[in-house]
This record gives sequence, C-alpha cells and structure tokens, in this order.
Amino acid sequence: MKFPDLSISNPLRLRELIRLIRSAKTAAEERVIVSKELAHIRDSFRVEDNTWRCRNVAKLLYIQMLGYDAHYGRLECIRLIASQRFTDKRIGYLGVMLLLDEKQDIHVLITNSLKIKVPELMDIFLPSVRGLITEKNHGILLTATALITEMCYKSTEALQHFRKLVPNLVRILKTLILSGYSPEHDVSGISDPFLQVRLLRLMRIIGKNDTEASDTMNDILAQVATNTENSKNVGNAILYEAVLTIMDIKSESGLRVLAVNILGRFLINNDKNIRYVALNTLLRVVHVDNNAVQRHRSTIVECLKDADVSIKRRAMELCFALINANNIRTMTNEMFTFLSICELDFKADCTSNMFLAIERFAPSKRWHVDQIMKILTTAGNSVRDDIVSSLIGIISCAPDLHGYITQQLYKLINDSITQQPLVQVASWSLGEYGDVITSGQLETDDDSAHINEADVVNVLEKVLNWTLSTIVTREYAINALMKLSTRFPSCSDRIQTVMTIYTCNMNLELQTRAVEYTSLFTKHNSLRSSIVERMPVVVNNQMQSSVNEQQQQQQSTDDNVQTAASSESSTLNSNSKPAEENPLHILDEIQPVVINDIANGNMNNNILDLFGSISTPVAITPPDEFLFGSALSTTNVTNNPTNLKSSTIPNMNAIDKNGLRVVFSFERHAINLIINLEASNLTSSIMKNFVFKAAVLKTFNLELLSPSGTDIPPNNSDSIRQIIRLSNPNKVIFYSYYYLVYLMSIIIGGGTGFVGRRLITLLREKGFNNITVVSRGTVNTGTEKLTWDDVKLGKVPSDIRAIVNLAGAPLLNFRRRWTEEYKNEVIESRLGTTKKFADLIINKLDKKPDVYISMSGVSFYKPDSVKEYTETSSGGDYDFLSHLANDWENASEQIEKAGVRRIILRAGVVLGSSGGMIASLYWPFFFGFGGPISTGQQYFPWIHIDDLCYLIIYAIENSNVRGILNAVAPDIVTNKQFSQTFASSFYPPRPALLPMPGIVMRFLLGEDRAVMALEGQKVIPQRTLESGFKFKYQTIKEASQHLSRLFI
Repeated sequence: MKFPDLSISNPLRLRELIRLIRSAKTAAEERVIVSKELAHIRDSFRVEDNTWRCRNVAKLLYIQMLGYDAHYGRLECIRLIASQRFTDKRIGYLGVMLLLDEKQDIHVLITNSLKIKVPELMDIFLPSVRGLITEKNHGILLTATALITEMCYKSTEALQHFRKLVPNLVRILKTLILSGYSPEHDVSGISDPFLQVRLLRLMRIIGKNDTEASDTMNDILAQVATNTENSKNVGNAILYEAVLTIMDIKSESGLRVLAVNILGRFLINNDKNIRYVALNTLLRVVHVDNNAVQRHRSTIVECLKDADVSIKRRAMELCFALINANNIRTMTNEMFTFLSICELDFKADCTSNMFLAIERFAPSKRWHVDQIMKILTTAGNSVRDDIVSSLIGIISCAPDLHGYITQQLYKLINDSITQQPLVQVASWSLGEYGDVITSGQLETDDDSAHINEADVVNVLEKVLNWTLSTIVTREYAINALMKLSTRFPSCSDRIQTVMTIYTCNMNLELQTRAVEYTSLFTKHNSLRSSIVERMPVVVNNQMQSSVNEQQQQQQSTDDNVQTAASSESSTLNSNSKPAEENPLHILDEIQPVVINDIANGNMNNNILDLFGSISTPVAITPPDEFLFGSALSTTNVTNNPTNLKSSTIPNMNAIDKNGLRVVFSFERHAINLIINLEASNLTSSIMKNFVFKAAVLKTFNLELLSPSGTDIPPNNSDSIRQIIRLSNPNKVIFYSYYYLVYLMSIIIGGGTGFVGRRLITLLREKGFNNITVVSRGTVNTGTEKLTWDDVKLGKVPSDIRAIVNLAGAPLLNFRRRWTEEYKNEVIESRLGTTKKFADLIINKLDKKPDVYISMSGVSFYKPDSVKEYTETSSGGDYDFLSHLANDWENASEQIEKAGVRRIILRAGVVLGSSGGMIASLYWPFFFGFGGPISTGQQYFPWIHIDDLCYLIIYAIENSNVRGILNAVAPDIVTNKQFSQTFASSFYPPRPALLPMPGIVMRFLLGEDRAVMALEGQKVIPQRTLESGFKFKYQTIKEASQHLSRLFI
C-alpha cells in the first residue's frame, strides 16, 4: 500500500484522512495510518505552524473520536479560540468541548468568557438574524428561530427588537398549517412540526406582557388549536406548545377556554405521559381561568382512580385547586372517596389539603366540624399534628357547638381508640366540655342520653392505660382527667388515684405532670379549680391567614362599600398608618383577622402614644392626643407619675356605625392602662358571636379578660363589657390593631336564578356567608336552602338581617309561549312570593329584619321617545307589564308599614354573560350576524349584573337608603347604539348590520312582551346616584368590553 506524502509542507485534508482510514483493510493498517498522521500533527505543533493549525486540530479531533489519545491538542484548541478568524474559533471551541473535562478550571474560564462576550456581540448580529426569517429553507428557519429564542432570553433589547417580527412569524406558521402535503417536511401528516414548535415557543416569549403582539397572534393560535390533528403524538406536541403560548400571552378569554379544552381532551388520552402533562399544565393555569378548568372537573376527578402514582398525585393537587365555595360539598365527597382508597403515602397530604379547603369554604360551622371529624375517622393515624391543633382551635371558637362536638367525639372513641389523632381531639374536648354532655341539658338521641360522669372518666382512663396509645395521646388524656376533677366532683377521688399511680410512670413527661397534679389535690387544693378552668379561645394562624386572603380580595373589589355587620364577621382597624408602616409584620403568632373593613370611614382616634411617651414637642394638642397622653410633657411623665394617674382621659367612640356602638373608657396608672370596652346594639336584631381581639407589639404586655357575653341584645337593651389591660414597660410609642366579629343572616328569594347566583357570589366576597336561599330549584351554591312552604309556615332562621326578593318567572323566555297560563305564572311568581314574605315579616317573625329589598322593572314607566323618567315619575297604568310592576310594588307596602326599611329596585335590562339577554345575543354577534331590534331608535335602559348586585349590597349596608331606586346605568343609549357598541367590543370588531324585524319579535314574544324590546323608556337613576352609590360600569362601552369576553 502506497502512502501519500505527509510532510509538513503538504498536510492531508480531513476528507482525505477519513477516506484513507476507511480504506484500511485491517486494524493494524488503520493504526499505522493514524500513527503517521499523529506524528505529522505533533511536528506541526512543535514548529508552531499557524497556517495549518486549524486543519491539524480538526484531524486530531476526528482521530480522538476514533478512540486514540489526542490530549496534547488541548493547548492548540485554546490558541485557536484566541485567533481572530471565525473558522479557527469554531474548531477551537469544538476541540475544547471534546478534549477538556468540564470540571477543569480552564473549561469554566472559557465558558464564563463566552457568557460575557455573546451578549456584547448580540447587537451586531440583530439585523442579520432578522433577515434569516425571510428565508424559504426550513433548516435555516428552524435554526434562526432557535437563535432568536435564545437571544430574546438573554437580552431585553433583543426582545423588543424582534417583537416587530410577529407578523412574519404569524405568516410562516399560517403557511405551515395551510400548506398541503410536503414529503420533504411531512411527519405523520403534519408539515414540519419541529419548526411549528419552535415558532410557537418564540411567539410565547415575544407575546408575553405585550398586548399588541398578543392580539396579532390570537387568530393564528386559534387556527393551530382547531386545525391540528391530535390522534398522534406529533400533533399533541404542537397542541401542547400552542396551549402554553395561549396561556402565557395576553390572549382572549375565549382562546384560553379553547386551550383548556385541549388539555381536557389530553386527559382522556390513553397515553399516561399525555395525561400527566395535561394535569401538570392545568395545575399551572387553573388560577388564570378557573371557570374554564372547572368544566373538566369530572374528568380530573376520574384521574384520581388512575393506577399511575404521578398522575394520581397531580390529579389530587388539581382537585384541591378547583375547590371553591360553590362546589365544596361535591368536591369534599369526592375527596373522601379518594381518601378512603388511596395509598398511605397520599393520606397525609390529602388530609391536610382537605382540612384547609373545608376551613376556607365551609358553608356553616356545624358542617365544617362534621367534615373534620369525618377526616379524622377516614384518615386514621395519617393525620398530621398541625391538623389536630387546628381542629382544637376550631372547636374552641364555636361555643354554640361545644356540646354537639363533644358528644360526637365521645361516641367515636367509645367505639374505638385506635385512631390516635381522633383520640387526642376527643380527649381535649372531653376535658374542656365533658360537663356539657353530662349535664342533661344537651339535646341528644337515645344512644347518648345516658352519658354520665363515670362514662367519660372511663373512656379517658381507657385511653391513658392502653398500651398502644402514644405519649402525646396519653398527655392529652391525663390533662383531660385533671380538668374534669373539679367539674365531676363525684369522680374527683378516682381521678386523684389515677394521678397517684402515674407519679411512678416510666415516661418522664407523664410522671412530671402526675406529680404536679397530685400536689394540686393535696397541697394546693384551693387553687385547683382556678388552674384547671376552661381555656380561652385558641387563635389559629392558618384560619387567620386564609381569612386575610379573602379580605385582600374583597378590599380590591369595591371601594364603595361602607361595611355593616357582615354575615360572617366584620373588622375594625383603629390605626390609620400606611400599609408599609404596619407593625404587625414582626408578630409571630397574632395577626389581625379582617373580612369586612368597618373602618373604611373616618377613624381619627388612632391609638398612638397611648402611655404618654413623646419624641417631639407638640404645638397643638388635638383631643385624641390628649386622650393618649401626648399633651403631657416628658418631664411630667418621668418625674411625676401621679400626674399620669390623676389625668382625666375622655371616652372614645371606637365605632358607631350600622347599629353597632363600641365605646372605650380609660384608666391610666403609671406604665399601665386599663381599657373598659362596652359594646351595644342599636338595631332590632340580635348580634351573635361578638368577639373583640387586639394585637400589639411584643414590647407591650396585653391581657384580654373574658367578656360578659357573646350575644348583644337588640334595641340597646343591654351591652357586652370587657376589660383590657395594657402595660408599656419600655415607654415606647404604642400602635394597636383590633377587630370585631359578629354574625347576622340574609334570606334571598329566588337565589338560584340569573341575578341570584351572582349576588350570592358577591355577598360571599364581601364576607356575608350566612345566606339562606328560598327556591323551588336545586341550590348548588353551598348555601342553606328553604322552600316557599317553609316561608309560609315561618320555618326560617332567626335574627334575619335582610330579605332580598329576586323571585319571578322570566319575561323574555323564548321557550314559553305568551299564553294566559304563563301570564298567571308570571304574576303569581312575583305577587305570591311578595305576599308570603310580607306575611312572614308581619305575623311570624318575633324580630323583624332591618331591610326588605324587592325587584321591579322600568316597564312601570310608559314608553316614550322624549320624556325623561326619574324615581318620582308616575306610571303603572299603561299596559300589562306596567300594571304588573305597579301591583308588584304595592304588594310589599305592608312591610314598610310594619317598620321595616323597604327598597324597590326598578331594573332595566340586566346584562351579564352567564344568562339573560347577553346569553341569547352573544353568539349571533360573535359570528357577525347581530344587529339592532327593529329600527333601533328606541331607548335601551340597562344595568350590568355586577352593578345591580352591588346596589343590593349597598342598600343592605346603608340605613339611609330606602324607597324607590331606578336600577339603570347613567349612560342613556338607544338599542342601535348598544348593538353597535357591543359588536365593536369583540376582537376583531364585528358588524351590527342585520336588524331583527319587529314582526319577528312580536311572533316570538307576543304583543305584551314585545313592547320591552320594541319600545323603550329614557330612565335616569337620580335617587340612586344621590344615595352615594357609584356604578362600576357607567357606560355601555365599559360594560360591552367586559361582556364580550367569553365565559366571564
């Protein structure tokens, strides 16, 4: 075999070397060729031949890839990197990657050098890279897209530069989607899926937080989502990238719904990987569009039964993310089913998440407690310790359920004491409230009617002596027995004997407690009753943090609300300092629980400098500064404490609003301050579960003594008193936050309808959770339900704060013909329900509600194209609808005569995307077939559903609102103006050129009902605006922009 000349002056090319090595017949011939070439390369490196260094290093790398030693070429690679020629640098970096270990210092140095240089050189390549997008070659487009993506990640300037390329990217993607079969780029029937995926990723980066770019992408993303085949993984990969892009950019709500539906289809795919990806992605987007994900709730729940552990865990996490106030009962049952069959590894996490969800969305305290006890029995010993302590806090905060809870827990552990967390909670409850279930005052069934003191002591002693009880459980039991020693005098000697036995126990903790408790029986018996008295209310941090989240959401929703007694709780913040100066961030255990901010009004009585500490002189002494001692000089505070003691401090009205009056009176003694709280109720309804709490900095000492009661009687007949002790040993300026809690009820007639469902949602956001719905339909809102027969018989909750009557068969129901039978149904559904409420209020309620709110309509006014109508205008005598409105309003007059504040809302057309008129018009306008009704010149009185609901809440909370209110928006428009505005609010804008002939409306609705659509009134909300209410959607343009977004 003849070898070519391998002299330094004439080195082989890489291509020739490869051909020569491949032509070798044996391994020995290959080794000879490689050895000769390596010798030639070493000689070239030795004489520092720069001319052929690049070629020699390339050959060396090829030889190294064949398995031969080429370590001596590392230095030459570094020299090539330092070269000014691009070809040299390219081979140099490739050599460094192949020959150097990534852990070597030189490799790290080169990598960091690249990271510094690349961003600096990026601006040079921007014009060139931009030109690559116009190339036709798919390989160039693919690499160019990948390069632009990386540049956008690295540089904000590059991102802004490439945002101009969005139309080009859209055009390329559209060409790929619409192009026919191309064998060169086709993969499973899809044109170049690799380029499509790259383009979608780039669009996701460019469109994020950019409205203009997102709007340009919306249509093409919709086409990708609808036209891509999902039967094979290639299509699923493209759909997955499209979903991520849709959810990351500022896309339309309808497009987001489409993306979630794609993920829903993924959930029923047979491939486990696709199902996992779908669940993982839904978990990321559930907070972006919760309503869209809720539609796939049943499919997600089915994934809990999957055999794959990863899918099951993701499905569990997603189920808990979907739980809200409306589906809490249904989802809780589903999760209980899962908890009973899931593996042990899931039980702890499932139990904790169930506890948090139930705690946040429980419709009532009793249901809350029942579900928690069910968790304890279902999960067994998998319940975490924090759940036990949290449940104890819940029980402590529910005084009206102490007997019921303790009785149920006694039954459970009397049957079995194997479930330690359940036994711990039961032991604590029996120790605190065991005397309640043995007193005979508790209403019980036959099985538990004979619980006596000995029975309770027996079960606790059984827990204490059971060999499998944990040390913690025994500690609960021994503490409970000690608590009962003073409440069960007949068992006191027996309990003392138990304590004496456990003074010799091998466990140090049990022994110590037994010794201490035995000494209370013998040496300090006089102190025993005071030491083992009932514990005060336990503060639960988790409960407070979840309520704080609700408060933050509700405060951002509506600035108009002046808070009254909320259905769940109300809050007073006495400090008006800015949020950034809130001193509570340094507290570890206490945070202010806020749901309804009673202090939204003027609260000038800041609790500042409460103990007389002054940092700067004060020229003027306001009353509140004198109240807290700022008027006293530093000298007087320091040298003459008697001045502090003798100084007169005026009383302070902490709150006087919505019938609740809280007055503070003060007594100051040196560094100590005693605050006497007196809370009175000026309304006609009792205020239940009143609680006052306060939070201070750790440098102060705060003691809240037990209040005189928890229920404030109505009509200022009595008050609750409580003493608060404060000490300020460090004499620093004092800041305090405090809050109040009390409970009232609201009844909503027809709460399952279009307006009722939205009203319940907004009431809950405002903190009104004690809601009862009166309806013939099914209630899915997590509220208590009554029938109209219950109202007729007076079987309603006590202490009703407000009654809202929304009942009434729909007038614009195209599915019901306008017959005499339906006319009578419309009349009865309005007048009949009003009369039932009137009879309830006047004849069956001992304590009447504060307010009654009923609906009416602008059909009360005669249609007119010129005349303006306010609340004082006459009407009710024109046609069937006006007579109906007039009779409806008159039916509730007796309620006002009975001393109840009455409000009538004459509503226009209620606009909301979940029902009503918009539900019928949305799709015709969406597809461009919408238009005005008849000529469109008739006036169109309207109101957004949120404004109607906020007006109802505003009327409940403000006692100065009464009488007739026009529930219409202040923006007066015609039907034609509404149609044009609504059509133009879509993206892209739709035309509104196809009118609905009047004869068609008369045929569909009948002559009486067609008046509502073909004729209109010019209605002005004069008294509504004068009352101080502010509309959220004042113009039809604002309302249309909100309503045109799909599924809001």
